[in-house]
Amino acid sequence: MHIDRKFPTSRLRRLRANNTLINLVSESSLSSNDLIQPLFIKENLKGTEKIDSMPGVLRYSKESVIDEVEDLLENNINTIALFPAIDSSKKDSNGKEALNKSNLICESIQKIKSKFPEMLIIADVALDPYTDHGHDGILKGNYVDNDLTLDVLKAQSLILAESGADILAPSDMMDGRIGIIREALETADYKNTILLSYAAKYNSKFYGPFCFLMQPNIIQSFMDLLGMLLNLLAILENHQNPLIKCHLPIKMRQFMKSQLILMKVLIL
Repeated sequence: MHIDRKFPTSRLRRLRANNTLINLVSESSLSSNDLIQPLFIKENLKGTEKIDSMPGVLRYSKESVIDEVEDLLENNINTIALFPAIDSSKKDSNGKEALNKSNLICESIQKIKSKFPEMLIIADVALDPYTDHGHDGILKGNYVDNDLTLDVLKAQSLILAESGADILAPSDMMDGRIGIIREALETADYKNTILLSYAAKYNSKFYGPFCFLMQPNIIQSFMDLLGMLLNLLAILENHQNPLIKCHLPIKMRQFMKSQLILMKVLIL
């Protein structure tokens, strides 16, 4: 597949679609416009529950998350990233629940957007919340099949875009997924849907608590050189916004008088 960075696959105007996006990617300033609040939504939960590995951070039901979103907007936090924790009975080896248009995350996006259309929503694109083995892809034997997984990620991305997600954040780390998802979005007329690629993840004290929350038995670790290569490949696949993922230490969060986790967006 030949990919080059020119129109129509590269559309810089995606980042100027509304004031929230403009503020999110503006340079040379640090304010609430630069912050993204991850929200963890759990199926069949009533109210909220504490997360042991991340003090001060909660899991929400799809009902209670509405109050949290309203509170965030009142505190000038205009962007959220949603992460689902589905019922274990819905998990299987192929992660088919990810393609259910009425799954937990799709319903949550629609509900939030219907009440707070101004809130910018980032949706995670990956299979690990939906597979019973916990991997981000479909297994063939003991190996994650990259190309087979790409077909599912493409379909999942279209469903999330249809649900109303403003930004899709592929965190699966499969080769080639940015170009394939971008092409699928263009073909389906989701031209203004933005991709925010998890181009590198680091197994560190910063990232560790988050990774433990999502999949306590699976830790991904990348060397600095490989992280740089992954960033470069994502950019070459017509991607504007690689993301370096880490978790801020608790003392720094307290210093900022916030329980937020910063996800720094690098605009290249």
